[in-house]
Amino acid sequence: MSLLHLVPDQSCLSLPYPESGVIIFNVKSGRLHQKGRLEVLLDDGYWPAFSTTRARSTNAQWDHVGEGFIKELDFGRVWLRLNENEEGDKDDVISEFKCEARRFLEQTLVSFLLDVE
Repeated sequence: MSLLHLVPDQSCLSLPYPESGVIIFNVKSGRLHQKGRLEVLLDDGYWPAFSTTRARSTNAQWDHVGEGFIKELDFGRVWLRLNENEEGDKDDVISEFKCEARRFLEQTLVSFLLDVE
């Protein structure tokens, strides 16, 4: 069983079944407008599935690995948000990005494959 298969007549990857499962992500680094911590929420969850520590500068170097569970690939969502406050404090979300889970995974895999080549 292959994890991926390329579709020759399309510019993106086609993700096979199953429609649910564990997603593992490696948060490496980023350039931020303001210091904060990155939170990953899945399937419109109220609590983050994963959160980094608060960046010490606007050039964040996290190198953290986290995981979460996507219930339905076609209906799930991935929500990345940058929270200015420490964990446990009231949320102060600086910016956020929401995307359908399937689209997020396809774009991530395409970017990864382009970096490998």
